Amino acid sequence: MHFATKIISPFNNGLGLHHNFGLFAVIFLILLMYLLYQAKILSKHKDFRYLALMMTALGTLMLVLTLILNVWNAQKIGDLVFEENQFVYQDQVMNYNAIDKLYVEPSYQKSRYSGSINTDTVNFAVLELRDGKTFIFSEEHYDLFQLFEAFKLKRVAN
Repeated sequence: MHFATKIISPFNNGLGLHHNFGLFAVIFLILLMYLLYQAKILSKHKDFRYLALMMTALGTLMLVLTLILNVWNAQKIGDLVFEENQFVYQDQVMNYNAIDKLYVEPSYQKSRYSGSINTDTVNFAVLELRDGKTFIFSEEHYDLFQLFEAFKLKRVAN
């Protein structure tokens, strides 16, 4: 039986204020579709009402699908469990000896007005295994210092 010696949990899964706003917008758009369909609003402009109903339905469909994909993506962000001789991430068990490289890769977002100006930088911890698998941990979801400390301690111990 394996016991976890350290667990690193994500502090952000991406479902924050924007996701809640999207849920509110879906409810609003569904209400707007109902009012347009029942001719409670724009009752004198039949052609424009049908056009507005179609556009509202299309916007609602796109927003609902975006919210579903966001929830699906957020479920992929999980705990990183360190055990005595192995670590577990996304239901995959890997030995510490399988690690080939662990490094930080910055991602720069350039300004849309000038390519020489960086507007935002996000660091990623890249974990490469000997069998070719690669795992990427964003600083937006994980504490990279804590992640590197845990891997350094385990690699020294093994």
